[in-house]
Amino acid sequence: MKDIRAGALNSSPDRLTEFQDQLIFVADDGSHGRELWISDGSSAGTMMLRDIRPGLRSSAPYPLVAIGGFLYFAALSDTSSDSHLWRSDGTPEGTVRVRDSDPIVSPGHLTDVNGTLFFVTQMNFPSPAELWTSDGTDAGTQVIASFTPPARTHRPDLLTAVGDLLFFSADNGAGNSGLWKSDGTPEGTVLVSASPRPEVLFAASDDRLYGRANSETLGRELYFSDGTAEGTGIVADINPGTRGSFPSRFAEYQGLVYFAAGDGDSGQELWASDGTASGTALVQDINPGEMSSNPRRLTVFGDTLFFGADDGVHGSELWAIGERASAIPIPALDRIGLASLFLALALSALMVLRRRVRLAE
Repeated sequence: MKDIRAGALNSSPDRLTEFQDQLIFVADDGSHGRELWISDGSSAGTMMLRDIRPGLRSSAPYPLVAIGGFLYFAALSDTSSDSHLWRSDGTPEGTVRVRDSDPIVSPGHLTDVNGTLFFVTQMNFPSPAELWTSDGTDAGTQVIASFTPPARTHRPDLLTAVGDLLFFSADNGAGNSGLWKSDGTPEGTVLVSASPRPEVLFAASDDRLYGRANSETLGRELYFSDGTAEGTGIVADINPGTRGSFPSRFAEYQGLVYFAAGDGDSGQELWASDGTASGTALVQDINPGEMSSNPRRLTVFGDTLFFGADDGVHGSELWAIGERASAIPIPALDRIGLASLFLALALSALMVLRRRVRLAE
């Protein structure tokens, strides 16, 4: 479409993000470093939005989070080695630093919660880590909670939107380490449940959380929360004892959450759960015995759940679940060719592109 960096060298566009029927991304034209670009799908309509850090040095915008009429991101400035919070309305003059007179330093974990931006800042450990919200204005950008974690790795993270609430993992240094939630107000930012502290969070469509947590007595096992203290904890001891099953690679499909886990006998295989111990079961031992099939890249396309797995005979290939029974375990899986997935993903990408980006005539 456009040779952003003329010649044989790459502009390496990435962070492709839809914003108001256009595409915003980060690229390097060889003269300005890695900066913010915008495109309407035509060569003439593809241009650098703003050279935030003038010259060859990069402002390295990251991540790009579109909320309402603004695109938010953190970027390095020309006067400091720290990153600051920026916003853009898709125009050069509307790409500005939030609270320019008193910039927000080192914002991270930018998260959209039903139209409100949440993010975390922490200058240097052991200084407090702060949880913020912003509507893009100076007056609407404020700290809602401060945490003094006992270790660098315990600052707020895993920010996950569930309906109108933000859930996250944090430790305030006062013994309150675990799952927290916030409605965007100081008084509405509270501890849901203490230990075990989650290590992975995945939001299901029914406003419930799944993930992985590390229990002193059970190891790393499947974690679940309905947003209450009583409804939060380890779902099932998939791998009995303290070794843990290490659930990972979560995806939701037809009312269940699928993930990879190991029960100690079958290796890392495909499991499914409805959030209860009785409703958590091995889907299929794809690579029979102690060896793992390592299910990965679980992706729902149409009415099918696709994933990669190795059955020990055919190597790493594509698998699919087309429908599920009324109760788990789910009926046997069908192995299909890679070409089908490539075709499906290509068609999906084309439809998304046509729908979201105005193509040049």
